[in-house]
This record gives sequence, C-alpha cells and structure tokens, in this order.
Amino acid sequence: MKSKAMLGIMLTLVMASIVITNIATVLASPLEGDITGPGDVPDGTVDILDLRKCAKAFGSAAVDDPNTPWNETQYWDPAADLAPAPGGDGQIDIFDLWKIAKHYGETG
Repeated sequence: MKSKAMLGIMLTLVMASIVITNIATVLASPLEGDITGPGDVPDGTVDILDLRKCAKAFGSAAVDDPNTPWNETQYWDPAADLAPAPGGDGQIDIFDLWKIAKHYGETG
C-alpha cells in the first residue's frame, strides 16, 4: 500500500514539474508554437524547426506507462507539450502539432 502511495506522490511531482517547465517555455516566447531557436531559446518565428522538434517528440509522454513494452519518455521534450494550454497534458500528440501548424509562419 505504501508503494502505491509513493508512486502517486512521485507521479504528482513529475506532472507538477512538467507544468512548471511548460509555463516557463510559454513565458519565454509570447508567440504560441515558437519552441526552438539558438540555444533552445525561442527565436520569435514559428517555422519548420518548431514542427520538427515537436514531430521528433511525437508519441512521447512525461511518465512511462508500465503497461506498454516501449519507453514513452525516450523522446520526451517538455517544450513540445503545448496543448492544452497552459502547461500541456504530459503527452506529445496531434494537438501539440496542430498548435504549431496553426501559428506556422507567424513572427513576433
């Protein structure tokens, strides 16, 4: 019973960390979908590099599901977890790609 409680606490802490990281990313760039640039600092343009970064992380998750045979955290990138805003949902999926595609070409 204690191990389940500890697992629950650890998952909560991981999710809280993800939300904080994603909020910091959103604050770093006022432009939605801008997640790349020099030194991983958003560059003020939503472009193919942002789509590439999100696509590379596509299908990954912040927390590995023990019921699957693969490691969902292998390509996890908190900067690519954009939807739902703010802070994402702990998964890189079509909604994250859509958010970048929606703002593609915008500059700020």
